[in-house]
Amino acid sequence: MQEFGNGFVPRYADYAQMIDCTEEALDEYGCWLGEQVRAWKPSESVEDLRDLLVEMGEVLDARSQISGGGLDEAWYGVRMDDLPSAPIPDGIDTSYPVWAMSSTGGMLTGECADCVETILDVILSQNPDLDEDDLVQREDLPEPVRSWYVEHNTIAPDDGRYVWETGDEDEEPKIRWGDVLREYGFRVWGITP
Repeated sequence: MQEFGNGFVPRYADYAQMIDCTEEALDEYGCWLGEQVRAWKPSESVEDLRDLLVEMGEVLDARSQISGGGLDEAWYGVRMDDLPSAPIPDGIDTSYPVWAMSSTGGMLTGECADCVETILDVILSQNPDLDEDDLVQREDLPEPVRSWYVEHNTIAPDDGRYVWETGDEDEEPKIRWGDVLREYGFRVWGITP
């Protein structure tokens, strides 16, 4: 089987011209795709994982047309409920569905695992009442962000109970939800966007 460099994922539609479209040839290619999915690392782009899975779906469709049977990713050794992933933070509803996450906060989502969103997009979509421009009140800070703030002593509530960063009192110090999610939430979860 031909080896491909990092970042390049052949499309079945193009690659099919280079292989003989027998069950054996499709299975050889599908097994290679399965190996690539299992070897994906969270430090890599989540788009690469998506592309591999989309490609595998196309190969499975072609394979099923020949054999007449419905096959899924398990045919090539991939379990969709156990994809490689960075730890998905507590509080993220994975039934969204969220399939996997990269270490930079990119998330593989969608019913068919064919969408890529940022963790911020997912949090905002799962919390429709949350506006990233709203000011934050201390009691509204979600865990584990609130504990992280208190432990690191980087915030203090003003008289209106809004949260501000210490040392930033002269320049609109109030923290907005987008800041909490983008900056502090990522720090708490160890995500580097």
